[in-house]
Amino acid sequence: MTIKLCGMNDVGTRAEHLHELFDIWSFALGYLTTSSWHSPHEHAQAEELEIALELLEHHMQSEFDITPYAKTINELKKPNDETST
Repeated sequence: MTIKLCGMNDVGTRAEHLHELFDIWSFALGYLTTSSWHSPHEHAQAEELEIALELLEHHMQSEFDITPYAKTINELKKPNDETST
């Protein structure tokens, strides 16, 4: 059996799931921090969730390779490029 390791740039893989998780946690953090009527336990949860979001964001950015996108952008014709006419 061969195990295929996927990176953050693979479409339809964990990158999408991590983005979904980030969105859900961000919504939850927003809910826990918008009102002043939350209990001390909920404030503690919000602090833990904020730390988790920072770690998740760092993990997502550390594995994301922007090189292919940068190469594609660099190969695009520039508006002032004389060869684009």
